[in-house]
Amino acid sequence: MKAKTDDGIRLLVAVAGHYEKIVPAGTRGVVLECYNNPEGYIVDISIPDPNELSGYRYDCIEVAPEQFEINSEQINESIHS
Repeated sequence: MKAKTDDGIRLLVAVAGHYEKIVPAGTRGVVLECYNNPEGYIVDISIPDPNELSGYRYDCIEVAPEQFEINSEQINESIHS
């Protein structure tokens, strides 16, 4: 199943981030952009961090379809606030 913009996702594998060295498997996020050839996605992810006021740190990463699953559970609402 192809993801679409604003779909919630959960990483299946650890991936390299822009701000985080490694973003762990299980991290949740939301699809910002979709590409067709080759299929790929830009995802805004939220990493739990009790030291942050919002309770999360954020990163924006590029992922391939096999690196995540679409997740219908609610993610942190502040991603699109």
